[in-house]
Amino acid sequence: MDQANTLSLSVTAMTTKLHLEHPVEADQRPTGEEMVHHHALDMLFSDLVFAPTYFVTDSWYFTASAPLRAANTKVEFLDADRNAIPGQSSIHHRNETLVGMGDISLITGYRVLSGSVEPWNYSVDLGIGSTLPTGSTEPDPFELGRDGKDHQHIMFGSGTYDPTFQLNALLSDGAHTFSLWSTALTPLVANNYGMKSGAEMSAGLGWLHSFGLDEWLFQFQPELYHEEPTSWSGGETSQNTGRTDFIAGLGATWLFSETAETTLMIKKPFNIRSAGGQLEMPLIISLGLNLRFDLGDED
Repeated sequence: MDQANTLSLSVTAMTTKLHLEHPVEADQRPTGEEMVHHHALDMLFSDLVFAPTYFVTDSWYFTASAPLRAANTKVEFLDADRNAIPGQSSIHHRNETLVGMGDISLITGYRVLSGSVEPWNYSVDLGIGSTLPTGSTEPDPFELGRDGKDHQHIMFGSGTYDPTFQLNALLSDGAHTFSLWSTALTPLVANNYGMKSGAEMSAGLGWLHSFGLDEWLFQFQPELYHEEPTSWSGGETSQNTGRTDFIAGLGATWLFSETAETTLMIKKPFNIRSAGGQLEMPLIISLGLNLRFDLGDED
């Protein structure tokens, strides 16, 4: 397929609800919070991601990802017996909604392999790039907690330029399409507040089939996701970071024109390992729109 001088634009809305709990260390209980031994939070995270991809030639392309993020938090404070403490406030968490940009990602990609062996067509793409520190970060919450000061645990970015790597492969015979993909985000240094985000790695397989429907594709996509813990210069590790999940995904795509499609994807994470806290993530739901434009000169 000739892709030179073509632009695709993907717009995806994604949401997930989290429930997490973690204990509160004694040195993190200032005056007025001596009875608080546990924090229990219900959080709703929503992302609206704009991702354009421009093919300069049939092999070289540039892609970007710009997320707009919202985080809604409702918190409950528990005593040593895990009973709720009514009317309690805290320097650590509060009922609130935060909105802001996440870190923008820029990738340069190259199609290293493409061709066909009847009846199959195949392609392999490699990408390398970096995130930009456009998402908000906050001062060390553990240090502020020890000083009895209000602080924020939610970060929309890493505060650093983080190298990013991608691998994408496709194999299709027209009826069945198989995909393989992998991404790695590798923060190398701490930001100016002393926070070093954990590396993130994910890999997945996909199978798409129309099941005889001309304008539809259905997708089964198992994934593995691994995240290293986020650490601070004071030696602390952020709770509920550092985890490995198996994720089962099902999706449906409506091809409503030759250059436009929309996809609904539902994913269920199954936690394999968690380094801290008790984070529960029932479902991840996303709805995406993908548009393709031919920017070539008309005859």
